[in-house]
Amino acid sequence: MKTSLAILSALLLAVAIVSTNKARRRGGCCMVYSKEPQLRKLSLNKIKEHRMQEITGNCNIPAVVFITQRNQRICANPKAKSVKRILKRLSLGKKNKKQDTRRKGKQ
Repeated sequence: MKTSLAILSALLLAVAIVSTNKARRRGGCCMVYSKEPQLRKLSLNKIKEHRMQEITGNCNIPAVVFITQRNQRICANPKAKSVKRILKRLSLGKKNKKQDTRRKGKQ
């Protein structure tokens, strides 16, 4: 009886670990921030998308998650000056694209 309980517990633990690792690989949680040199190399045209990560469940840090054109995930500290600068440039770029499409429609 004790042996089967131990095996069941080990099996449940293994399933929990595997499912947590799969969630992280699919773009789940950032557990640590990427190193600063990665942010310096990151140019705006290489960013495919970005999102904010809040502290919930297994996600233990707030982060800005940048996804590059090559599907590389870069986890950044939202309080860092370089991250704020990138986010500002991205938002300005989106505004300019919207204005360009409106101008094309009026012609």
